[in-house]
Amino acid sequence: MSIRSNPTHPLSSGNIRFIALLTAAISFVFYYLTCHPSITWWTNPVLSLSANTLGITHPPGALLPTITGFIVTRLAATGSEAYLLNLFSGLMGAATVALVLVIATSLFRSDDFDTDSKSTRSRPAIIIGIAVGALTLAFCQTFWLYAVKLTPYMMTALFTALLLWAMIGWWNRADSGHNLKWLLLIAFLFGLDISVHRTNLLMAPGLAVWIMIKRPRTFLSVKAWLAGIIGFAAGFSFHLLIIPMAAAEPFMNSGSPDTLSSWWNYVTLKQYGGGFLVNLWPRKGPFMGVQLADYLRAFGLNFMQWRGEISILGVLPVICGLFGLIRLWLKNSRLAIGLLVLFLATSLGAVIYFNVPENFIRAMYRHYLPSFVIFAVLIGYGAGSVILILSKYYRRRWMIYCPAAILLLVLPGTQVSANYSQRDFSQNYFAHDYALNYLTALEENAILFTYGDNDTHPLWYLQVVEDIRPDVTILNINLLNTPWYVKQVLDRETNLPLTLTPEQAAKINAKPWSDTLITLSVTGEASDFRMDDSIELPDSIHLQVPPGLADKYLLAQDWLLLQMLEENNWQRPFYFSSAGGGRIPGWLTPYLRMEGLVFRLVPVESPPVNLDILYENLTDKYAFRGYNDFNLTLDNVTISTGKSYLTIFLQLAGLAYEKGDEEKLAMIKQKLRTALPIKRLQPLQPGMEEYINALLDENKENSADSTETKKE
Repeated sequence: MSIRSNPTHPLSSGNIRFIALLTAAISFVFYYLTCHPSITWWTNPVLSLSANTLGITHPPGALLPTITGFIVTRLAATGSEAYLLNLFSGLMGAATVALVLVIATSLFRSDDFDTDSKSTRSRPAIIIGIAVGALTLAFCQTFWLYAVKLTPYMMTALFTALLLWAMIGWWNRADSGHNLKWLLLIAFLFGLDISVHRTNLLMAPGLAVWIMIKRPRTFLSVKAWLAGIIGFAAGFSFHLLIIPMAAAEPFMNSGSPDTLSSWWNYVTLKQYGGGFLVNLWPRKGPFMGVQLADYLRAFGLNFMQWRGEISILGVLPVICGLFGLIRLWLKNSRLAIGLLVLFLATSLGAVIYFNVPENFIRAMYRHYLPSFVIFAVLIGYGAGSVILILSKYYRRRWMIYCPAAILLLVLPGTQVSANYSQRDFSQNYFAHDYALNYLTALEENAILFTYGDNDTHPLWYLQVVEDIRPDVTILNINLLNTPWYVKQVLDRETNLPLTLTPEQAAKINAKPWSDTLITLSVTGEASDFRMDDSIELPDSIHLQVPPGLADKYLLAQDWLLLQMLEENNWQRPFYFSSAGGGRIPGWLTPYLRMEGLVFRLVPVESPPVNLDILYENLTDKYAFRGYNDFNLTLDNVTISTGKSYLTIFLQLAGLAYEKGDEEKLAMIKQKLRTALPIKRLQPLQPGMEEYINALLDENKENSADSTETKKE
């Protein structure tokens, strides 16, 4: 019998609610202390922007986080929106932790307790033991990572807990007249989860097994099928809100799903190939050596660490989880099988579904969170069972509460000890400063062409939400291949040098093309491009434009770029993000001048780098907060960004040396030494560290320090 349905159950007391709330509060305090103060990389600035503007993110979308986030932003003071949204993620994480405790508690049955034993009077200690699993989840690396920044993934974990709670609720009432209500709720949550991030749909096969194990005749019930269909349809219909939101034309409006047909294209991910991206075969990487190994690394990182400071204590979570599964099997084998199937559906099922390519650019650990939530329930049940067993053999309360306290300190305690420094993002401004560095260094009314997520979305966020450099037009060059984006840009940017009719914008596509020489007339003076007045500008420049697709077609992005170049007539400055690398059109590169994070288009072939511009950007305009803080953990993107800064610094130092400008060279060295310690940017290319140390005279200074030490 369930706790909820049996008021005489030894754990059916205010203790559960109190400890659940206390567990959630403890978790939230840690999330509050380590929360990102601003935007960060990848999904966070996208969702933060859409939450502030009720925008439409790229498919499959994140409608529910967007709408709930929008409500949260109405509480924020100007400039604190991103921080408040990140705290909102922490609140969802804390709620998930509390639910894990409640679910683990519900696995205990009334016959687990002997009313004549200490187990009844020691129920708070048992619940504390159960809280061990919840807090172990709260402070494991992956969960903590997403609990301190807004993404769809923490809400996904919350929905995992809600679904599991509802499924256990149905299990305990499967033979009563209330089971249809629980089926309706489960189906509704599955439908609504599509508006989060869909990952929990992997639990659907597990649900079928769950029902088959407990009450197989449910599949023969017309009422049960109706409850499931109605519930799912009600939840899924929430996704229709995308249509009026897109019709309002927000700044971010991916795919413009403002009609029923375009909405369906958005839902089925037509932009990325359609069919809901169900692509299980062929495998994009070796199943065992890459894909399954990726999950096992993630699981081990969170629940089975035996290296480092915590040593063998790091294995206790997986031991408790396995013990919980074994004991549940002995007490209720069918329920144990059901939980195991759900765990496999969200772990092995995730590996099969996501079909991760070898050497994928991002870790997929975020998609494994549902399986971590389910395993945390088993950890809690296992730890609580240990206390329950002890309570039946020891008479003194301290002999019960001490093991509970030890478990609480050891499992969550070791997680905090091992992970706090890595998950303390309270001073992390890397993405914010990166975007700010781009924007502040551009000339007035500039047009900046960007290429990826991290050189586009943080900049959009700063522009739209924080109102920084609204005069700059930011165009993602890859999105210029999509008609919906081109139309949005034309509607929004009234002074864009691009004249297209709505019909032309709707038919943007690759065009038949052969190798063509394009001539652009040159207007203006050398000073307009911050070039020496002695430089004489040519009357025109010549661009040899080859077909970029299958040697027969010109991509829409290149055709539109050519149109803008011709119509602009050098009136607005054109810049290209250095993150584009080899994706920047080769036919333009001879006329690009490096100015730091961007290249500027100038009407001179192989233009020399302007020392003053580069020096001003790196020593005055650019911010490098956090790189010299050795207590702050750097992720791969931040390290890669730091290496980009480092390369620019070296170019600037070389230029100052060539010019014989010793004053600037000394300032460059000082800035580099204090802002970008090379020990923080490892590993460097072979020989680079020695070169930089020689440049900064580090060896000489270290030798001098050593000599002084010997004298003393």
